[in-house]
Amino acid sequence: MKKLIILTAVLSLLFGCKASKTIEFCEGVSAEGKGVNCGEQFLSGELTAVITIETPFNVNRLNVNIFKKAKYKLEKVGSQTIDVKPDDTSTRTTFYFYDEGEFIVEVIGQDDKKIAEGSIKIIDI
Repeated sequence: MKKLIILTAVLSLLFGCKASKTIEFCEGVSAEGKGVNCGEQFLSGELTAVITIETPFNVNRLNVNIFKKAKYKLEKVGSQTIDVKPDDTSTRTTFYFYDEGEFIVEVIGQDDKKIAEGSIKIIDI
């Protein structure tokens, strides 16, 4: 019983502190600000990322890091900043993916903490 309690506590710490998947990759955005044709796999090109979190950003600028999954590591392939209003909980930005592969996008907010993360796969047919 004691081992079960310890295991539950460890798993809660591991999974409870991770940024949730709050980036949605879409081919565009509707007039209402909702993503259009969203998914996790696309052909190369221009995509809109809709970033939504539960609490206000509390900053004027977000930092975004883009990593490509390599064989046994993540290789940073790009970064950008997004100007936001501190009271907002959602924003969007455009990414250009021209290389095939799997990518992880992370958004860094207040106090240099990761506030959002998403993954996408670019395929070449």
